[in-house]
Amino acid sequence: MIASWKIFDKEKLTYSSYIPEFEQMFMKKNKELSFGPRYYQPTNPASAELIILEDLGNRSFKNVNRQMGFDMAHTRAALDKLAQFHAASAVRFEVRGAYPEMYDRNLCSEEDKFKEFRETQANSLIKALPLYNAAYMESELQTYTSNAPDMFQARAPKFEDEFCCLNHGDLHCNNIMFQYDEHGEITETYFIDLQMSRYCSPAQDLIYVLLSSVSFELKLSKFDYFVFYYHSKLVEYLKLLDYTQPMPTLTALHIAILNHGDWVYPVISLLLPLLLIDPSEKANMDTMMDQESEGDQLRTTMFGHRTVVQEYKQLLPWAHNRGLFVYKTGN
Repeated sequence: MIASWKIFDKEKLTYSSYIPEFEQMFMKKNKELSFGPRYYQPTNPASAELIILEDLGNRSFKNVNRQMGFDMAHTRAALDKLAQFHAASAVRFEVRGAYPEMYDRNLCSEEDKFKEFRETQANSLIKALPLYNAAYMESELQTYTSNAPDMFQARAPKFEDEFCCLNHGDLHCNNIMFQYDEHGEITETYFIDLQMSRYCSPAQDLIYVLLSSVSFELKLSKFDYFVFYYHSKLVEYLKLLDYTQPMPTLTALHIAILNHGDWVYPVISLLLPLLLIDPSEKANMDTMMDQESEGDQLRTTMFGHRTVVQEYKQLLPWAHNRGLFVYKTGN
């Protein structure tokens, strides 16, 4: 099943071909940068099925504490690097043509193996709605979760004249690493785990990283500012790389976030709780996929966790008031 997802093929192609191309594009404009760990080409056939990457720990790269999330400096650093990645990938598309078809989905599944899991997850969340003062959303969420597509397997939707780029596809704090100077200031930002990249609107990565990984205090209060900041950097780098198509506008980016708002539910119902709950041997996707007692226990713990409750009291109304839990015919 995992082989059919194409995650190995995507990650190998991205690290071996696209990342070097993107970095070279900036180099030609006298801007030296890197997007992630060094990739090492296998030297013998036995290693052909391996992806060999630099150990970033040797250069003192670190992750932010996932339960704390990004502060302002880390969010801006992540968005700046994201704008560079998106800009280079968009210019490459313009110059070299389309990315392979496997980049049209996060997971290139031949059949949906996760329907039962999604139903169980949704039922557990809906059952916990009173904890978040959100019982009034029960009917709407039941309808939405019964009909909405699995975004990880869905093909990227196309909207007329929409700016598109190669998305990281799984952009959260555990997949972003930072390097610091002796004063604790951020000097470099790298992305890792490029297994689920998808060619789509940058709204996908923005929804993913902002709602999953920014600190509780900033996540919604500065959401529009972070979109503004990302947009300003995106335009800056598109101009630097001589992008010849119309520049994406800030208004269009906000519209894209609504158009691609189906990403909000899986991010806040699946990814965010796993990042917020206390570490344990059972707090992982394998346990969550379990439909028996261990999985049920994790879901109960997860949706009742004090930090999850705190976040959901703000996030659920925020999404609800934007119509992001209303199933749209034609999704």
